[in-house]
Amino acid sequence: MDEKISLREFGIQCEKQGAYSAAILALKAHLENQPSDSSAWMVLADTYGVLRQYENARAAFDQSLQGVSDYNRWIVLIRRAILEEQSGMHSLAEYWYKRGFAEPDFLTERFRRWPETLRPVTLRPDTD
Repeated sequence: MDEKISLREFGIQCEKQGAYSAAILALKAHLENQPSDSSAWMVLADTYGVLRQYENARAAFDQSLQGVSDYNRWIVLIRRAILEEQSGMHSLAEYWYKRGFAEPDFLTERFRRWPETLRPVTLRPDTD
């Protein structure tokens, strides 16, 4: 059986398996047609972060913030803080952590959803 996989899913799978160049190419191609896919932007940001391409990672996180729902915003902010910590920019990390902790949904969701901040592909769709 021939199953087709989307560029998005292919990029996510490549990132998970450490094929970072392939992940970047697939995710960028996907995002050309789906620029509001916040989760894909986060995976792209994480991939750049692993490769220590911090400026590219920051730009991808900025794009992720543009399309993210209020319900998931705190996760993007915390992921950005983690990137800044990894890059050695501790004052920036503090700034992004404070923004994430200030989000209303952080207070109600942090314990249940905290592990999701470690894997951005698990962003949940908006809930009412």
